[in-house]
Amino acid sequence: MKVMPDPNRREVIYEVDDYVYLKLQPYRQTTITFRSFLKITPRFYGLYEVSARVGPLAYKLEFPINSQIHDVFHISLPKPKLESVTPVSSTLPSVSDNSTVMPQPKFILNNHLIRKGNYCPKTEILVQWKEAPHSKG
Repeated sequence: MKVMPDPNRREVIYEVDDYVYLKLQPYRQTTITFRSFLKITPRFYGLYEVSARVGPLAYKLEFPINSQIHDVFHISLPKPKLESVTPVSSTLPSVSDNSTVMPQPKFILNNHLIRKGNYCPKTEILVQWKEAPHSKG
């Protein structure tokens, strides 16, 4: 009975501060990301940081504040991140396809909530853009 399942098992041990991808059911956990077409969504989400080892087969992960799922998962659901993780700065301006800096918003004029069934609502924001500096030449 033990010989048949053993070749498919893998010994995985995560350390605290390791980054992992997480396998989620797209129909159930919609608070992590909102997708329009749930059947073709990716099965792994992340990167999430391992914050603690709860037991021999469970790990606790760090999630965004607004996520509404439990933060402890069985060892079979996380998938290790193999490359080194470089922190991403959110303060850099956005760049277009031709490597020019995109305009930054000047004022937020209006915002409203869009709901599609029982899924995570999305917010649409109406902004007034700053005028782009014109080059003289």
